[in-house]
Amino acid sequence: RSNLPSSKLIEEQLRELMRTTETWSYVDLKINNFDAFQEVYGFVASTEVLRFLALLIGEVVDELGTPDDFVGHAGNDNFIVISYSSKAQQIRDRLMARFNDE
Repeated sequence: RSNLPSSKLIEEQLRELMRTTETWSYVDLKINNFDAFQEVYGFVASTEVLRFLALLIGEVVDELGTPDDFVGHAGNDNFIVISYSSKAQQIRDRLMARFNDE
């Protein structure tokens, strides 16, 4: 639905990171009340929200992250960002602010 890598690819990426790199951050993102939103507005609207968030994550990671950062859709309303940037907290905060604003 979001066109981002999902569970198996996320697991592979995490295994590789644990073996090879020490300087990365894991940001776990979940949409609050997504199930209730989906019940009220339906599948189509909730899919659009997921696509919107996927695009938003890409924009923010492009702005604050590094070219080697990894973005994935772990399932349903759960997304992840693996960043090599020292700005992982800033990425999370910017995502929350922009999602709430937009």
